[in-house]
Amino acid sequence: TPESTIGSRVNPYNAFAGATIPLYDWREYVGQENYRITKMLTGEDAKTVLSSYSLSDIPDGFVPVYLEFNFKYLSGTKELSSSDIMRYSNFYNSNATSMINYDSYLTRADDSVPPIIYVNVYPGADTTFYMAFAVKPSDMPLTFRVQTGYDETHYEQTYSWFTLAQ
Repeated sequence: TPESTIGSRVNPYNAFAGATIPLYDWREYVGQENYRITKMLTGEDAKTVLSSYSLSDIPDGFVPVYLEFNFKYLSGTKELSSSDIMRYSNFYNSNATSMINYDSYLTRADDSVPPIIYVNVYPGADTTFYMAFAVKPSDMPLTFRVQTGYDETHYEQTYSWFTLAQ
């Protein structure tokens, strides 16, 4: 069934192994992309790379999550901005049933890896970026989705899903 297909909400890709998937901008096919998480730090480990200013923004009952992505824009038709690649609103709880309540965007203590907001790429690009935020521990391990199609019959976007479960 479509729901049990690898990359579906109930059978997501392993984000650490990565996957090559189609890229859509609403109804328009844009090209092929590959997402892979190369580093994930949570809790005290995440705090070692985050700025002290960011750490003061973490509310009680939340933990920091730091993710480094390798993103390859394998083929395509246009320049991609950061919001074409990944958004904080693409992250969901462990069973992919509700968007996470991310409270804070967190920043690195240094600039050795750019944040997603500074990433714009053209076809052929191979780049690394990070995303960091505070989430409720009960939402982990997180999942995320990326638009990979458009269903003309139901007039809705379709997605490929990834899990951060290790």
